[in-house]
Amino acid sequence: MRMSDRAEYRADLPRMVGTIGAKAPGMLIRLGFSYLRHKKSTQRAYNTFVRTLESNGVPEGFARELGEIYSSDISVRKLINGGRFSMLGIFK
Repeated sequence: MRMSDRAEYRADLPRMVGTIGAKAPGMLIRLGFSYLRHKKSTQRAYNTFVRTLESNGVPEGFARELGEIYSSDISVRKLINGGRFSMLGIFK
């Protein structure tokens, strides 16, 4: 990197920080709403799964336990922390 390249980079730095500062709140709000929609659909899937198991004769406690296992696989936290499919693995 030449000295003139560094000077150009430093001149653009305030604009980049300003752009990030202006765009970040909106992105975080959209991400939050997406997360809440995902959690709601996960809860619906859990309820449907447990109801279907119970209607087919599986005992209530066992059906709920299976439902917990089923819904825990659909977890954003597991995805980010490195569950079976890791977000961190995408960038490696």
